[in-house]
Amino acid sequence: MARSFEERFAEKRALREQIDKQMQQMLQQHKAKERKARTRRLIEYGAILESRIDGTNDLTKEQIRLFLDKTVQTPYARKILSDIKAQSGDTTAPKSVTSAEQADSAAITAPADVKQTGGAAQRGSAGNGAGQAG
Repeated sequence: MARSFEERFAEKRALREQIDKQMQQMLQQHKAKERKARTRRLIEYGAILESRIDGTNDLTKEQIRLFLDKTVQTPYARKILSDIKAQSGDTTAPKSVTSAEQADSAAITAPADVKQTGGAAQRGSAGNGAGQAG
């Protein structure tokens, strides 16, 4: 028996609704996966930050933000990051940099108030004598 137009139309509409629902579920799963990846990345980066900066437990969010603004958001830091990305050739973990490469990079682009002494950079100021031999 031949089905009527209405029956065929209703069948196609049901199929379309089913496909729309599947597409919506796929989109939700994709977004959830992206959220989980971002959360994991933020946790890992925060752990790295805490492991590299002494006394982070005593700092406020605003103090950490100010520290990062003054250290990471500089042309010098951006140059270093750009160099690291260029060395790796992709977004995976950067290759290790030798002391000589670090010294070369620092000597070329170090801020004016940083002086190179024996391969180590020191802030030049009359302060408490930290970093001075003696």
